[in-house]
Amino acid sequence: MTVHTRTMPTVFSARSTYATPAQPAQGNVGVSADGQVFVLTSRGATIYTPDLFHALQGADDDRQAGSSRLRRPAGGELGWLTTGIDLSRAEDRGEAYGWGDPDDPIGGLVTDQERSGRAAAWSPSGLHEMGGCFLVLLTSHGQVSVYAPTADPATKAWAELVDLTMLLSMDSGLGDPRRLQLRTTAIAWSPAPPRDSAAPALLVLGSCAGSLTVWSYAGTTLRLAETVHVGSAWIAALAWSEWTAEANGVSAQLAVARNDGSVALIRVTCVAGETVLGTQETVHVPDARQVTALQWVSPGILVFAKPGSVHLWTRSEDVPWRGPRMLRLQRTGNWAGSNPFDRCVAIHQLSPSALVVVLANAAHHVLTDLLAEPAFDTAASLAASLAARDVVLDPMRGGGARAAGQVDGPEHAVTAVVSGWAALGDLAFWAGEPFTFHSLDSVTEGRRVLHVFAADLHLSPASTDERVAALRAMLNDPPALTAQSPLRALLPHAARILADPAPAVLSAVADAARALLDRKADAAPHGLAAIYASPRLDAMRLCATLAGWAARFDPQLEACAAALRTAINADVDRALAGWTREQTRTSTADCVALMAATTDADRGLVGRLCAVDVPAPEHGPDFDPASASTPAARAPAPAAAPADPCVACGTPCAPSSAPDTAVCAHGHVWARCVLTRALVVDQHARTCAACGAVALLPRSPHHAGERDGERGADGDMDADGLADVLLRAARICPRCGGRWARVV
Repeated sequence: MTVHTRTMPTVFSARSTYATPAQPAQGNVGVSADGQVFVLTSRGATIYTPDLFHALQGADDDRQAGSSRLRRPAGGELGWLTTGIDLSRAEDRGEAYGWGDPDDPIGGLVTDQERSGRAAAWSPSGLHEMGGCFLVLLTSHGQVSVYAPTADPATKAWAELVDLTMLLSMDSGLGDPRRLQLRTTAIAWSPAPPRDSAAPALLVLGSCAGSLTVWSYAGTTLRLAETVHVGSAWIAALAWSEWTAEANGVSAQLAVARNDGSVALIRVTCVAGETVLGTQETVHVPDARQVTALQWVSPGILVFAKPGSVHLWTRSEDVPWRGPRMLRLQRTGNWAGSNPFDRCVAIHQLSPSALVVVLANAAHHVLTDLLAEPAFDTAASLAASLAARDVVLDPMRGGGARAAGQVDGPEHAVTAVVSGWAALGDLAFWAGEPFTFHSLDSVTEGRRVLHVFAADLHLSPASTDERVAALRAMLNDPPALTAQSPLRALLPHAARILADPAPAVLSAVADAARALLDRKADAAPHGLAAIYASPRLDAMRLCATLAGWAARFDPQLEACAAALRTAINADVDRALAGWTREQTRTSTADCVALMAATTDADRGLVGRLCAVDVPAPEHGPDFDPASASTPAARAPAPAAAPADPCVACGTPCAPSSAPDTAVCAHGHVWARCVLTRALVVDQHARTCAACGAVALLPRSPHHAGERDGERGADGDMDADGLADVLLRAARICPRCGGRWARVV
């Protein structure tokens, strides 16, 4: 007899709130490229930001009230910062759209008088002026709006930027049936393009008319790129593949699922900023079975789920099989609601050869041998399903505040409903509520409790050596921090350290810091690309952030973090000095005269030219990170610009021991802009959400020719000066790669 054992899940966080979850569907929970997580509810969307750098040191009695069988992270539970979008306060614009007209062909089908969230999607990172993501929200009425943070994206309310349905209603080019085209049923943002690509971000809306509306976002402009009709059936789901580089542009496959059960592919090509949609190719014929989830996985495999089955399709040369495959789902477990015909809420790739399919009843079906003979692993599926149920039922097993919304009856009679599910590495995020069929009709809306979990279900357990190898691989080939924030890149690794701070993993962080300090500077990037497109700098930023955070487990890592920060500052200063010389066509010898004639806004920036190039630090094999934290070992700072007068008393402000502050003779302390070195004397500034660095906001909005510091036709910089060009280009923090937050 075979005995199967399983590892109990590790719960990093469990939160409960009085709210009605959205109807189970794929995309009700999503993780952004900035590491933020949205959870869709009946009232809108709640946005959670993992507060990685302030993890709870231990758990209070209320947090430990659940099942003692579940693991808790040794370093403390994961904290959260919360904000959101409240649809109940938004005005009803149905009459403006024309939805109240008697000839509206579908108005009678929308009986829900109160709008609720139906779907949401994150944009690629870097589109917002603060360097973050947009969130597109689709309501139950078929209305679509784009939202963005107005101040701090983690704690302040998000505001509506544009109502896309309103813009479509004013488009005279819409064909018939016009009302059906205004009712959106599916949304999808394109993935981030390759590092060296200029392809725009594309947002696709599918409608009740069977049409696709493509919106293109480039620079600071969102425009309607194209509208195509792909059939008469409603669009049920959309999914993008990754971009593929081509000779003259990039291309991707857009998968389109309709409510008649058919699935088609459309090739999307971006060349010189123009978007072209090719002809559609049907890969699954109509069968009257609804597609409940649609997802691309590597290498080029399309996966979609229907009640009772999972379908695969590929033409990739990296896979030995071609065309379609169909796998039947089987029941896992004997508890109430456990059946293979429930809606699929997520498809997530665990490894190159495995993925997991999550149903609304918390059943997790693990598919293995994806690249050979795909099949479901029954034992792994049951273990994953039991782990998910343990996490969902944990609030019921305890007492106190965490038992709010507890249902009566034995555990086998409880259905663990999952509203939405998403994962980042081994860390899974999902929302839902437990209920029994006996209490389903007796629980009022005011008493319904939504539970949000962050847990490692150990779907793909990793040994310590595998954890070290994954960390080294990430630092050797870091993601571009302009497209992915340090929080998202580091969260899976930090969660593993939080759960088990193994000495081997902490030693690997120190070894990576030493290797990066010995690594030569990149030779390819020039200008501002040397700051924001340097793989070496991105790796140093990630390692410095991780080492500074992990110093709570190994204090010696703080010295490594300090050494990396010093090297990052030196590289950034050197790159800014070179860029300023290029823009002013000024040599170092002439910089003093130039500073006397320049504007106040540019004086601190030009002052960098008064210093010789900061030499790259030389570290031998016996380098001691602790020595790098001493003042004598630090790279020489560039010569400061002429002392700025104190705003409070007028006396000159001399540089302080801290590189980002200035102090006058009377003790008034002022922050300096991390980019221009100017004093920050008002609230027209922004701060890095990760490291706290302060930068000024540009004085004027972006327009063509300024984003990359380009010269005008007369060879001179625009009237806004160097400072504004530099500030507009800083979509991320030059110190750590983090995202900005407005001061107010």
